[in-house]
Amino acid sequence: MRYTSLHFTLKVWLTSACVAPLPFLVDLFRTAKPGDFAFIESYPALVFMSLAFSVFTWLAFWGAMELIVRLFADWFLRKILASVTGMVLSLLTVYLFLKFWDLPVKSATSLQVIIAGTSSVAFGSWYFKMPLA
Repeated sequence: MRYTSLHFTLKVWLTSACVAPLPFLVDLFRTAKPGDFAFIESYPALVFMSLAFSVFTWLAFWGAMELIVRLFADWFLRKILASVTGMVLSLLTVYLFLKFWDLPVKSATSLQVIIAGTSSVAFGSWYFKMPLA
């Protein structure tokens, strides 16, 4: 089976969806009573919400990767463009989510989520195998 932009973007998107909720878990851990680990049960719901709110971002990323793979032959340039495109789309998604729910964009947790989301997309873009064509 040929490795395509679909495979690449799915791996990056799923990695990001699993990593982005971690700052919320850290905040829940800080406020939990000693020995109370019930907050961990919220992680699957947070991942599901992350996936649900970023599905259009993934589709846009997939489309962008199709163009990048077709237009640019240089592997390094593809990686840079994939990383930057994914980070911008991720940043835009988090920003729109925060604005939609009227949450503070400049809060510490929002900043942590933005950093977790964009850095996980950047990491995934460099870590996972780039499609050949």
